[in-house]
Amino acid sequence: MRAALSVWTAAAILAVLALLTLKVLAVGPGTDDYAEVLRGHLPWLVACVFMGLAAGAPLGEPRTLAWSLAVSAPVPLIALVLRLRLAIPGEPGPRIAVVAAIEAAFGIVLGLAVISFFVERRGGRRRSAEGEIWRESRG
Repeated sequence: MRAALSVWTAAAILAVLALLTLKVLAVGPGTDDYAEVLRGHLPWLVACVFMGLAAGAPLGEPRTLAWSLAVSAPVPLIALVLRLRLAIPGEPGPRIAVVAAIEAAFGIVLGLAVISFFVERRGGRRRSAEGEIWRESRG
């Protein structure tokens, strides 16, 4: 449990930095779509990827997909709620809420995919025929 709290703290620090960045780069209602994407949506997506990486990477091998999501999703979801409550960026509304939620979910999944890729590439774990995860001995 202590490991989970420490990685959630690291992800929370990233969430605070992301929210502050979005507040500084906030776009007004009269800006074009490109400025909204580059100054609002792209930093949020990148921050969610890093939050997923920070929350999921140091905890070791994931047991299941549900376990991985349960470990890496709480902080980005709390950051999403804060982002919507603070109306960052732009005007609050259902469109911003849906897009921000999709970006947060995609960021979490992308972060978990990056972790899985590097763990598999390193050769740290493999799945047996029964679907169990086991470590290779490097004798």
